[in-house]
Amino acid sequence: MNSNKLHKLGLALCALVLATNTRAQAVANPPDPYQEALQLMEQGNTPGAIDQIQDLLKTSPNHAGAWLDLALLYCEQGDAARARRIFDHVEQQFQPPPAIQELITHYRKSGCAPAVAPKGRFTFTVGGGHTDNANRGLANTAIDIVLPLGVTTVNLEGFTPKASVLAAVSANYVQEIQALPGVSWFAGLTEKQYPSVQELNQRSLMAGISQQRVFGRWLQEFDAVATHLSLDERSHQKGLLARGAVWLPVARPGQPRFGAELSLSRWRYPHQPAYDNKIIETGISMRWAPTDRLGLRATAGRVADLASNARPGMDRRGHYLNLGGQWLMSETYRLDAGLRLRRLQDEAQYSVLFGERRHRSMQRQMHVGIQMEKNPMTAGVWRLEWEGLQSRDNIPLFPYNSRTLSLSWQYQVDVF
Repeated sequence: MNSNKLHKLGLALCALVLATNTRAQAVANPPDPYQEALQLMEQGNTPGAIDQIQDLLKTSPNHAGAWLDLALLYCEQGDAARARRIFDHVEQQFQPPPAIQELITHYRKSGCAPAVAPKGRFTFTVGGGHTDNANRGLANTAIDIVLPLGVTTVNLEGFTPKASVLAAVSANYVQEIQALPGVSWFAGLTEKQYPSVQELNQRSLMAGISQQRVFGRWLQEFDAVATHLSLDERSHQKGLLARGAVWLPVARPGQPRFGAELSLSRWRYPHQPAYDNKIIETGISMRWAPTDRLGLRATAGRVADLASNARPGMDRRGHYLNLGGQWLMSETYRLDAGLRLRRLQDEAQYSVLFGERRHRSMQRQMHVGIQMEKNPMTAGVWRLEWEGLQSRDNIPLFPYNSRTLSLSWQYQVDVF
């Protein structure tokens, strides 16, 4: 058993210490700093996790799980002498059960050799599926337009929905910046092919940085991404996006955590510059993990879609709501689902062909996925996903429905 696996086992067994030791039961609801220390461990910020646990132990000296984690962290750093002293304290003070005693014995024998963490990680995904509306064709191709002689109905036969199978492949890489704990850079390439609608074949590139930092009991997140999308080998969209979030402290684990988010993005369309725009989103968010197997999230806020040029309808403003959740059904299967709602209205008349109407839209995006995390017979992760898109507009050029079913396989490779 390697050091990484033993460390994860140690975290899992800490609960046993708390459950079986009377002194540890005095802190059955550990303070939030312990959860912050666990987040720092997940980020690979070992020095920060050690500082956080040391501060916690000054006020909660009977926190058995924190003492054990501190010893394991010193082991990962190769500080065997300090780890042994803490192991002695855990054995004398908390009388650990056999499983944790076995863990301590193993680390004593191994000499606490430092764990070798990967420098980065590649993620490769291959998948395929079927969509009933690859081109987002109109829900109703018979539309009314306003002409000088009156209203006329025209039939846009070329805008009917087109079904197609699809094939997709992607490669992504992420690596922590060693000089900046909690900061990572990433890059990715995705290809999608639609044999029945080849003019919609896609290639997308992205690159950016991601940061997550803990300030006391506050959590701060930041992402910056650059993207480029091509359709049928032709540049279609270029984007720059920055998102920041601040999360409030929580009184104890298991309670909802609230935060505020701000997102700024700029989008350019090289062959349709009239549609260049900037988007500003502000929202209030909530994360809640009522159990170890269930996680819920929600964000609601306002959106401003600002036209850079003379776009039909000019600026658009409205509201959005994002809901999502994950349920770890077993050690093998994970279920996740999400719903995105967005309601926008133009500030000006869209076109004289549709009278004085200003464009109003309500868009819904739903997805349900099931992921097989582990399979003893094969490597990688399998994922089956259904996605539904629906747009309801008062301008008849835009309403559509789309449903996609896909199956993908994902494999990860660590780089040392």
